[in-house]
Amino acid sequence: MFHHKKSPKYIAIIDLGSNSFNLIIARNFGLSRPVIKRFNITVQLARYLTADNILLPEGIERCCNALAAIQEFISHFGNDIEVRANATYTIRSTKNQEELLTAINKVFPHKIKILTGIEEANTIFKGIALSNPITQPFIAVDIGGGSTEMILSNNLEPEYLTSNNLGCVSFSQKFFSDGKFNAELFNQAYKAACQIFTKELDNPIVHKYLNIAHAVGSSGTIKNTILTVKSNFKDAAKRINHLLAHPEPENPLYDAKLLSSLQQQIKEFADKFGNPEHLTAQNLEYLVQMVLQHNSCAQLCYTGFDPSGREVLAGGLSILRALFNVFKFQKLTYSHSALREGVLFGDQESDIFKHIRLFTVHNLRRKYQIEHKLFNSFYQQALSLVQQDKLLFETYNKQDIANYCTFMLVGSAISDDDFFAHSGYIVKNSNLYGFSDAEIAKIHQFIDCLNNDCAQADQATQQLAVLLRITYNFTFSNLPKLIKQGKVKLAFTYQDNHIETINLYLLDEQVQNAPYIITNVKRLNKMLEKQSIQINVLNG
Repeated sequence: MFHHKKSPKYIAIIDLGSNSFNLIIARNFGLSRPVIKRFNITVQLARYLTADNILLPEGIERCCNALAAIQEFISHFGNDIEVRANATYTIRSTKNQEELLTAINKVFPHKIKILTGIEEANTIFKGIALSNPITQPFIAVDIGGGSTEMILSNNLEPEYLTSNNLGCVSFSQKFFSDGKFNAELFNQAYKAACQIFTKELDNPIVHKYLNIAHAVGSSGTIKNTILTVKSNFKDAAKRINHLLAHPEPENPLYDAKLLSSLQQQIKEFADKFGNPEHLTAQNLEYLVQMVLQHNSCAQLCYTGFDPSGREVLAGGLSILRALFNVFKFQKLTYSHSALREGVLFGDQESDIFKHIRLFTVHNLRRKYQIEHKLFNSFYQQALSLVQQDKLLFETYNKQDIANYCTFMLVGSAISDDDFFAHSGYIVKNSNLYGFSDAEIAKIHQFIDCLNNDCAQADQATQQLAVLLRITYNFTFSNLPKLIKQGKVKLAFTYQDNHIETINLYLLDEQVQNAPYIITNVKRLNKMLEKQSIQINVLNG
């Protein structure tokens, strides 16, 4: 008799990068792999790689210390965890790789896959595709510690993948080795990056992607930069205002003149760019000029950049500026998923990255045991009602409605009472792979509307939430049956192409005398008091 080996309950993904070693641990639920733990250890391995690509003993020691800490953590899972460790630029480039791997093996007993540059780019793309289901042509970029990967995608298929030997750590080490920077050094780094990227223009495929509307980036440099721009430097402004009001002359980093200048520039940034949702060449250039006013990376504490990224920010920004200049994409957004998520789902069929949204919703239904017959009945009723609303019918397709029905119902697995609240925390704490950040924001607003908090939602989202709440009440009555029997008829009136009133015409005398319909409608109308829809019961 054959025995199938039981799959481990957990999967550990370890990314041995040039700047940091990152770990994620996920539960292994087939296609549903919720991440339960993330942490990273800054090693800046690329700093210890010589010009001859020899990793210095200090680098080997830092690498082993980080992996020993990771091994100590994952050892608590015993044999119930599958470990997937991947190494990138610095480890693949080092000439004394055998010496390094021998040292690693003494503290970390798991196999390490050393990715080629193209394998790294392809894995990054798979991870980015999970949370950025963009079918139009777009560019994906990842600025690592020692290399920068770029992928040109059309219909979620990579047309071109490349990996270049420049990264935030290696460039910071080369051009800003003492932690100090100025405009001259920055321009040297920027021009060197431009020179490397310009070589890509020899490929005719790359030319098709020049001036593309959308690029998506991952990695710490891009995350730090975009979050800073999107926040409008609000945290930095508070810190600067406080320091100007409470001077610290004994602090060697304190510079009142710099702080006053930054205060003015932050105000000008807000006036010029408002609340930007993405990075552009224009707001990036403004940020670069602000950074270059600082004398050293230590002073970047004033501007609100993440502490772990300050030492390598100048190198990363010079590369980012060169990417904008050479490939001329119009906007750059940040991807929360990249290499590690690509490895996490890398054992699945390649089509999963095109259909991941369907898998995500299906897994929610399965995980929270939404009964198939119940779901279909609710979905069909919801679809019928939404199709009567002219604007919603133009905004949401059938699959969208099925998705929103799922998001609404998942909380019923916890309790029938006030299950919208349970749906809220389930959906907001689930990995909605296949949905973009903008779509996830809409989903969260929909959930908030179900819980009577519509402050952030647009009219369409509010209307959808109201109609699905009405549908849920109708589904668990005999109203659908009475409509099919011709005993009740629905009619609608509209305001600006949205349903304003739902009229229930009772066509059967027995139904007219049944109190439960009127009672149910009264309860619904009480719920709808603050909404733009009313339900009327009329004798036909």
